[in-house]
Amino acid sequence: MSIASSVLICLFTIVQFYLFVEQRKTIYTKNLENISFLAVPILSEAIESNNDKKINSLLDDLVNITEIEKLEFIDNKNNKNNVKYSLYLHNYTEWYSKIIDIQILKRTPIYSSPVEGKKQVIGYITLYTNTMHAYQLFWIRFISLFLSYTILSAILIFCLSWQLKKRIIAPLKSLTYQLKGVPQNDDKFHQLTLSFEDEHDELSMLVRSYNDNQRALQKAKKSISQLSTHDPISLLPNMTLFQPVFEQYLLSSYGSSTGLIIIVVETLQETIGVLNAEQQQILIRKLVTRMKSGIEQTDLLGQIAPDRFIVLLRETDNPYQVMRIAQNLMSVVTDVVSVQEMTLRSIARIGISYQKNNVETVTESQIFAEDMIAQATSAINMAMREGKNQIVFFEPSLTDKAKERLVQEAQIVKALENGEFSLYLQPQVDIRTNKLSGAEALVRWTTDNGNINSPADFIPLAEEMGGIVPLGDWVLMQSLKVLSNWRILGIDIPISLNVSGVQLSHDGFIASIKEKLIEFEIPGNKLHIEITETACISNIIRTAEQLKELRELGVKIALDDFGIGYAGLNYLNNLPVDIIKIDKSLLDQIHDDNSLVRVIGLIGTALSIDIIAEGVDSKEKCDWLLANGIHYIQGYWISPALPVGDFNRKYQ
Repeated sequence: MSIASSVLICLFTIVQFYLFVEQRKTIYTKNLENISFLAVPILSEAIESNNDKKINSLLDDLVNITEIEKLEFIDNKNNKNNVKYSLYLHNYTEWYSKIIDIQILKRTPIYSSPVEGKKQVIGYITLYTNTMHAYQLFWIRFISLFLSYTILSAILIFCLSWQLKKRIIAPLKSLTYQLKGVPQNDDKFHQLTLSFEDEHDELSMLVRSYNDNQRALQKAKKSISQLSTHDPISLLPNMTLFQPVFEQYLLSSYGSSTGLIIIVVETLQETIGVLNAEQQQILIRKLVTRMKSGIEQTDLLGQIAPDRFIVLLRETDNPYQVMRIAQNLMSVVTDVVSVQEMTLRSIARIGISYQKNNVETVTESQIFAEDMIAQATSAINMAMREGKNQIVFFEPSLTDKAKERLVQEAQIVKALENGEFSLYLQPQVDIRTNKLSGAEALVRWTTDNGNINSPADFIPLAEEMGGIVPLGDWVLMQSLKVLSNWRILGIDIPISLNVSGVQLSHDGFIASIKEKLIEFEIPGNKLHIEITETACISNIIRTAEQLKELRELGVKIALDDFGIGYAGLNYLNNLPVDIIKIDKSLLDQIHDDNSLVRVIGLIGTALSIDIIAEGVDSKEKCDWLLANGIHYIQGYWISPALPVGDFNRKYQ
């Protein structure tokens, strides 16, 4: 307990004690008056009757009252004085009386009976209070007051200390630890928290003010960062942000091909002074929205100048894909755009850089990124010399090749729409009986001028551009129509269809086959699915599950071109294969080295898998295959691929 609180307790005690003493003095005086009032008439009568015995008895009774310490009696009539002391009289130290002056006396005159209406004073009685009794009472009172105030003060101090600790000391310690925990020079956003918070408390108001300032500071920092790394109008990354992201991508994509496109929209420069600031912003934002629609979500679009945009293509397999994206961007940018009441058509030029990424270090990534940006910029300059709305690769030869490839893609799409593809069938024969055992469906493309394009020319292109899926659907439909017609013609053999890895990975592939088998009422065993050994199957487990679904319908699975790739045995082990087709290149070597073909035959026998030899073009090969247990063949020695009509007439 502090000195100040002790002094305060003493002051309160002294004041209360002083008031108590004054109150007791008044009570003592009143009591003496009452005693005198009762005793005087009796003493007056005893004095007049000169009854000393009665006087002494009364005085003894009076002096034995607790509150009376002594009394003095004066008898003027008989000239007698008497002083009596209480039996309870004790000595008390002199310092009590110095501290508290409590000595109270009451001197009362004693009158005679009235004579001729007059009373005479015949004596006096003086009563003295019992000071020792008073001092004891006062001392007890003082102690009780002191202890009461001390206990109350202790309780008050405890409560105040607890509240002080809870509301001030503990929160301050918590805030101190939180602030000490913030690293120096740390510009990250942080907030202070309080375990006890009163919205009207000064400390809480201080914390809220600090947190508000932190939020405002963080918002300001974000705004500054946004302005330093993003264009203020389009909100696209500027070169400050774009190049580090580009470099980081290069480090994480070693070995892949990278495409970079720079788009210059000349209209944005030409409209300065023609469009006001608001209209200019509307135009930029509409163009940015269109550009975003022309690229994938994984690609990065930035703005490196008021009229210049840059695109990082993260997933590109070849330059033709980059050219296709560039054409999409050119189309959406140069299309008509409305700005308030005006209609504009932008003029743009596109430069492309396409490189194989061989970056391994940070320094190499910086140099590589700068080189690609410089190449795309150089391509832009070449595009400007060629005219409006031009797309140019940094390597001019790539521009011509890409344009030629895109023309071919457009021709494939057009051929599908115009019905320029036709179905051919190549027979498969069991050479033990020379009977027809099956047919492979092949597609041919006859152009407007009558030329027939080889599948080797357009099938790989169709796979790259994604056109193999609709082309495969067309082949499936035509094959099922043929099977349906064969039931009328009496031709009872299955048809084999070639399926690419792209088709296998397509979500609707299995469902489409199931649906069409039901639609044409074709048994599943009349349809064989051929997968080439060199097909790129991204998820072999999923593919195996899909093929098992087909096998449950009766569809057989053939592994085509077996022996020329590296995945054959892996596919045999993981896929539900029913048929192996030996590639023609192995048959061409059987006179020099026929060991591999023999091994394949043994594999088929061991696994109970049928073997079909492709590309058989001579009787010698046919005889050798028959002698070595390979009974099914296909090739020019039997028949080339025939149009469906010719095939039907030959084998009906």
